[in-house]
Amino acid sequence: MRILYVEDEETMRELITHMIKMHIECDLVVVHSGNQAIKLLGNDQNFDVIVSDYQMPEGDGGKLLEYVVQKGLSSYFILFTNTIEPRIKVKNEKFLGVIPKFQYEKLFKQLKNIS
Repeated sequence: MRILYVEDEETMRELITHMIKMHIECDLVVVHSGNQAIKLLGNDQNFDVIVSDYQMPEGDGGKLLEYVVQKGLSSYFILFTNTIEPRIKVKNEKFLGVIPKFQYEKLFKQLKNIS
């Protein structure tokens, strides 16, 4: 399984990257912003799932989800965030919902279900 993890906060990015690698057998690509993820996805990068924070100063998770849906990408999408009620305008069967940060086990379970 190929995962794109998008997180702007360095400490959280390092922690979750380490934990995903411990729990999920995958090819993990990590970027620090929604804009960086969009650039990567625009270069014909294919991912089974995108796990993204919502609030990020350089392109938020909502805009990233809109991009994924507009381009018709086949990636599943999970928002992994502490934002109470992210404003998601896009409805899509590949959007698997919001998982609060620090609910790691729920994230890992969802990732294992995808693989």
